[in-house]
Amino acid sequence: MLKSLIYISFIILFFNSCTKSEDLNVTSSPTVPSIKTGWDVPISQIVFTSNPPDRIQSIDSPHFEFINNENLKAYETAYVYLHKGIIKVYPENILAIHEIINDEINGHFFSLSLCPLTGSAIAWDRNIDGQVTEFGVSGHLFNDNLIPYDRNSNSYWSQMQFASIKGKYSGRILESEFLLKTLGSTIHASFPDALVLVESGEHSCDSICYQSKGQWHNGRRPTGNKNSILNNDYFGIIAKNIIHADEALLFSTNDFSNQIQIYQITYNNLKLVIIGSKSNSFITVFIDNTNIPNNEFYPIQDSLPLIMRDHLGNKYDIMGRAAEGPYLGSNLSSPPAYFAHQFAWNLFYPDNYTIFK
Repeated sequence: MLKSLIYISFIILFFNSCTKSEDLNVTSSPTVPSIKTGWDVPISQIVFTSNPPDRIQSIDSPHFEFINNENLKAYETAYVYLHKGIIKVYPENILAIHEIINDEINGHFFSLSLCPLTGSAIAWDRNIDGQVTEFGVSGHLFNDNLIPYDRNSNSYWSQMQFASIKGKYSGRILESEFLLKTLGSTIHASFPDALVLVESGEHSCDSICYQSKGQWHNGRRPTGNKNSILNNDYFGIIAKNIIHADEALLFSTNDFSNQIQIYQITYNNLKLVIIGSKSNSFITVFIDNTNIPNNEFYPIQDSLPLIMRDHLGNKYDIMGRAAEGPYLGSNLSSPPAYFAHQFAWNLFYPDNYTIFK
């Protein structure tokens, strides 16, 4: 009981720090009676609010500019998304205010979501059964984590599980997509032609996020260290098909040096290559799908965006693209993986997460 009260208090304090007290009310009974039925997860783990859906407004028509020193500063945390050679960058200070961005690249429709409470940022495909949907902020939380809803079916989704937990698509798992979290300095060095999300008049933000804007000013977390994005967060690799597996392998910044460092492991029957660097502020993971027995990967230092090579002469960039060698033009795939605060891993995987040693 005490643990639950601590979590609820933390949630209220957090939201009050970025909203007016009259804008967000945590309540034991939601305004719509049916909201309390039909959930695939214990209702005791859900925090309902009296706010309507989209009280925190997603960005549905994002605006971008070519990268420069003003729209992405060196110390800003941001997320990098790649599709068919196009790089888009989403600064954390914008994503934290709106929590969901619905975007597309050349007919490929996807959503990015960030839960400021759990620190988890995720990208997924928003084409469901041939129908493109938009995702919005439901206003509710599961395990203190954002619950998006899709506007086509009004199904509710667990962000950290990629899965619908109520509604028409209950039990459905969305396809996760690769998203790189790093600092502006690494992005500038790697992608000089990237497109960066910028605020515009069409990105509505009223009193519910004015104070949040102030807290996330200059791209810094309210209590963050501007020199690193990795403090107190764990990078988790999710096993199997997420919601049914309840298993995660976690890496911390302490597992990596300032130089680019590589671990090759087998996890969940997958040959994985985990790459990270403190000074470049990133940890990421790829699946070794080269089908070459005993393939070895080696770090490439001081040559961003290149980060590693294999013994066949292929050189790979930070997004997993083969930039040189016999596999030129191919991409390494990735398992579901993302950063989150340690308490979030405890809530979602209380008995089934392993911290890498």
